[in-house]
Amino acid sequence: MYGHLKKICNFLFCLGLITFPLCPTCFAYVDEEMLILQMYYEDKDLVVSPTRHPKLVSRVAENIRVVTAKEIEEMNAHTVADVLNRIPGVFVNSNQGFGASSLVNIQGSDHRDVLVLVDGITWNFLASGAAETNSIPMAIIERIEVIKGPASSAWGSSLGGVINIITKPTGYTKRPQVAISASNGGKNTNDYRAEVSGRFGLVGYYLFGGHQESDGLTPSPRCFDNDSFYSKFDISVSKDVNIGLSAGYSEPHAGFGEVPLADITSKEDIRTFFTTAFIDAMFSKKLSASVSLYTFKQRVVKTSETLGLGIWGSSKEFFEKDVYDEDTIGGNAKLVWEGGTHTFVFGADFEHGKLDQTINTGPHLQSPPYNAPPTTRTNPDISKWAIYANDTIVINRLSITPGIRYDHNDITGSFTSPSFGITYELAANTILRASVARGFT
Repeated sequence: MYGHLKKICNFLFCLGLITFPLCPTCFAYVDEEMLILQMYYEDKDLVVSPTRHPKLVSRVAENIRVVTAKEIEEMNAHTVADVLNRIPGVFVNSNQGFGASSLVNIQGSDHRDVLVLVDGITWNFLASGAAETNSIPMAIIERIEVIKGPASSAWGSSLGGVINIITKPTGYTKRPQVAISASNGGKNTNDYRAEVSGRFGLVGYYLFGGHQESDGLTPSPRCFDNDSFYSKFDISVSKDVNIGLSAGYSEPHAGFGEVPLADITSKEDIRTFFTTAFIDAMFSKKLSASVSLYTFKQRVVKTSETLGLGIWGSSKEFFEKDVYDEDTIGGNAKLVWEGGTHTFVFGADFEHGKLDQTINTGPHLQSPPYNAPPTTRTNPDISKWAIYANDTIVINRLSITPGIRYDHNDITGSFTSPSFGITYELAANTILRASVARGFT
């Protein structure tokens, strides 16, 4: 594990982010539509996920839960799993250790049925379809929106639901806003964070650096450490055009602990790198558009060795090593028209992912009765695209939202996902909701 020198170096790196000269040619994203609405409504009253455009939660027919940055701070959450564990209907499969590997299901769905997004980037593994949340830095999150139930008419493959993670915006003040924190717990459990945001001329910026570590709360080696960094820049080209760029990196290492019944111990190392570039344009008071592109690279290495309890022989013998290298590029475009009682959203998504999977087995698995080959390698890939449309129709206290999406990929073919939702405001704090939707995974 890391010693005190490592801690000091990482903390000094975080401080270095604060004093690093800012580059006025870089860009980042500001959702101006959401910012305007936040002037009149609280964060918890606004959502993006159901139609992929900001709307009042009172006009959302889906079963949705919003966790704001303020609530996250009050929870003193250190990982995404800490937050999701507090949401009714969301179940986190984890050994509950600090930073432990955490897979999510919603209302009994399978892990692969839940779509996890970070600023529109699909976080799910290509190999299994599930998503690992311990590679998402907690400090960069502005809000988490959770849809419980099918959301395929807006997002595609999401039979169980959607966990949409939205990162913090760039700053708005000339003077940098700085936040530094350090927390310590038992078993060498530490969390160091440094953030800075502001605006340098036309350029807004947000920078983050952090380090987490723990020796684990049990004698079994369930240790954890992670270094993560994130940056976001934006520039207002004009009052109607905004462009931006963001990039992040995370490298969690987690020990799964000993499994005496299987006579093995294992660990997992993940390295994640992601970037986004986007442009938002307002053509008129009623018509706006946005386009974004992203890359997502993820490398997962799972290693197992023997404990020497008698099943496989002596201790610390190589048992198995699985390596997954994933490389995904994608993008989306969206057109929004707001007029009268209608808010119409039309969009398209595309994504291409490549997986390089290598399985190395030790002498025990190569022997009878398993007879596994020393090395197995596969290189699958997938290409998919989709178009979608939805309309939010507001008539006094009544809100109606029809939607439809067509998905196609080169492995399973095509799927059409319609949905229909309706809400009616019976009183100031009483809303009647009903929805029906078709979903897939």
